[in-house]
Amino acid sequence: MVEKISVKLSKKELFDFLLYHTYSKPMGLFVNVLGMAVVFSGCIMLLTGKISVIQFALYIAAAVLFLGYTPITLKHKAKKEIEKNKIYHQEWNYEFDDSGIRISYDENSKFYPWEDMKRMVTTPQTIGLYYEEDNALIIPKKDFNDKFLPIIHMVVDHLGLQNVRFR
Repeated sequence: MVEKISVKLSKKELFDFLLYHTYSKPMGLFVNVLGMAVVFSGCIMLLTGKISVIQFALYIAAAVLFLGYTPITLKHKAKKEIEKNKIYHQEWNYEFDDSGIRISYDENSKFYPWEDMKRMVTTPQTIGLYYEEDNALIIPKKDFNDKFLPIIHMVVDHLGLQNVRFR
């Protein structure tokens, strides 16, 4: 069985995937915990009278920097990547079959055998198929149209349910 879809990735969808990719790793979690720890320590110190309201505002500002830096930089990175690379300005054709995934655009083509695929993850707007630890094929969910279930079944059959993370 062969399933074909056309894909065009937007800044919004790339940003959505980059957020998942970043925050699913220990460092992404650590930055969030650190930001919240700054807020909690500032609250405790304010309530115990060890700092003034102005100093507490500095704690909150530091927490906002910790918590906001990553999403802001990822949003900028997604925008820059989409604008810089002309390959994102056109549709890509994805062909799924029992041997793997073939991607083509213009006259270029690349094949990813199922044996090389590591895992599949879902985000609110995208499906990511990792072929290396930090590299993935990113497919917007909207581009699956009526082929979503047949393709997801094919992916699960080849990767195994243990390598598929639904959200």
